[in-house]
Amino acid sequence: MKLLWQNRLLVWLILFILVNLIIRGTGDANQNSRYMTMRAICNDYSFQTNKYIHWTDDWAKTPDGNYYSIKAPGPMLLTFPLFCFMDFFSKTFDKKHWQNWQKFGMERTPPGPAHTIILTLFTQIIPFAIIVGMLILYLQRENYPFNGIYFMTLALLFGNTSALFMNTFFGHGIVAFFMVAMIYFLLKENFKLVGLFFALSLLSDYMIALAFPPLILTIFLINKTSTPTSPPKKWMLNLFDISIGGFIPALLWCWYHYSSFGGIFTIANTFSNPDVMFGKNNLSEFFSSSNGSEILYQLLIGKSRGMLYTVPWILFFLALSIPLLLKNNKNLICNHRSHRLHRFHKPLILFSLISFFLFILLNSTFVGWHSGSSPGPRYISAIFPVFAIVIALEWNFIPKMAKLLLWIMLGFSILFRNLVCATTILSKIEGGMGIWEWHVNYLIKDPLFPKHLLRFIILMALFALALLFTHLRKKIYFCSANQL
Repeated sequence: MKLLWQNRLLVWLILFILVNLIIRGTGDANQNSRYMTMRAICNDYSFQTNKYIHWTDDWAKTPDGNYYSIKAPGPMLLTFPLFCFMDFFSKTFDKKHWQNWQKFGMERTPPGPAHTIILTLFTQIIPFAIIVGMLILYLQRENYPFNGIYFMTLALLFGNTSALFMNTFFGHGIVAFFMVAMIYFLLKENFKLVGLFFALSLLSDYMIALAFPPLILTIFLINKTSTPTSPPKKWMLNLFDISIGGFIPALLWCWYHYSSFGGIFTIANTFSNPDVMFGKNNLSEFFSSSNGSEILYQLLIGKSRGMLYTVPWILFFLALSIPLLLKNNKNLICNHRSHRLHRFHKPLILFSLISFFLFILLNSTFVGWHSGSSPGPRYISAIFPVFAIVIALEWNFIPKMAKLLLWIMLGFSILFRNLVCATTILSKIEGGMGIWEWHVNYLIKDPLFPKHLLRFIILMALFALALLFTHLRKKIYFCSANQL
């Protein structure tokens, strides 16, 4: 803890918590879909949401006529104890709300912003800041270059699509925490915790299932690199540890899906609201979209939500990763003190590339590939934090000009992040308008009372102060070292 307090990157962790705490996320049908399940658990001891279905269009209706949330159950099951604790206080101090519930036999409105602030603070914002801090300290102890860790820190906290949802209960924030924790414990070779956090990610986002084969391949390659002539016994032991770690989340998965939908492999999308049906109902229809190429174009470089306009540094690293995979770094490793972790580098590049490819390919089969009113490709955003970690690991092997371009593109993503947070994450783009154009118009839509513009200026000022503080502390440490 003392090392983290003395670390000059601490200011970014504090800014991350502060900004997400003071800027309230925008709730909508997505968030309310999870709230109605937690309210049903607290009030009715059931997953059925019949009494609360008017809160949202994001529901699933089973053949017996009962309603459930269409969302993956992880965020709901993991945070409902805190939600119920808050309900206890709201029943104590907001008697009018609960009297209305008793009068009408249903709650007319979903939980207010206080629930969102508390839930996201203690289940997403603070846990994510902690795991990023742990990762910073670990890579510094392993003598990775400061600039690479610096890049990773900003990319994780502010420069990717998942980071936009930290102050909302959309699920992407908690999945980002689980994915970063999984990679952290993979680097530390604690495979039980790798299994735990991967299983929690899958419990929270159905698409994570596609990352399981790449994860198995990654662990196999890590073991092969360390002991190329040994039998596969260690690899199998690692898989066994992963199974042990994922056992409890697997039980939660089976309990929820069997209780709600009648089968452990039957997910909510099978019974989804036909008016908002975005995906496919069975595996035979996956990867069979008639307009998949157009959707891929929009997800990658389309101006409405494409990566080129939201997270260009990831798009650039996709191209950069190929020569990094092919490059022989053995001569460089001798002068690189962090060689102990070098065997993780290329396997993790492969993990991020294969997972990304599978995510985006599956997303291209969705009618609602755009994920509704979203500031970027949020359906594939779970893999984005992994790219930030991989860049930190590979920083010594990235050419100088490529590093400069990565910094410029990350700055572009952070600027976009501040623009979205100053306006709204519900990017209701219309008429072929680009995402930047839409948010800028939103920023200046009220010339007589430019509250969004003022918020944007304040955000940029806070980032400038954090940047100044980081580099000012660098000079202070340098002077102190010279004096010694």
